[in-house]
Amino acid sequence: MIVTWNLEEEVARLSAELAIRFKMKDLGELHHFLGLEMERKKSAISLCVKKQDSVFVSTTEAEYKAFVLAAPEAIWLRRLMEGINEKVLCG
Repeated sequence: MIVTWNLEEEVARLSAELAIRFKMKDLGELHHFLGLEMERKKSAISLCVKKQDSVFVSTTEAEYKAFVLAAPEAIWLRRLMEGINEKVLCG
């Protein structure tokens, strides 16, 4: 489970509540999730697709494959972040 919030106190409070019911482990700052590279900035989270596991004949094929693999995860993650009122930057 990924817990994120603008207020560190709220993250600590929620984590403590969840730890009562579930076995949890803090893995620190999130860097990669579902093939996306993530970077937390002051007021937003930046998402990038940088890893490429396959060798393709053309850059167009590689870009298409990256888009097809990343798009559903990016949509899901964006909806999740909007659901907790977290700003999402696209670009």
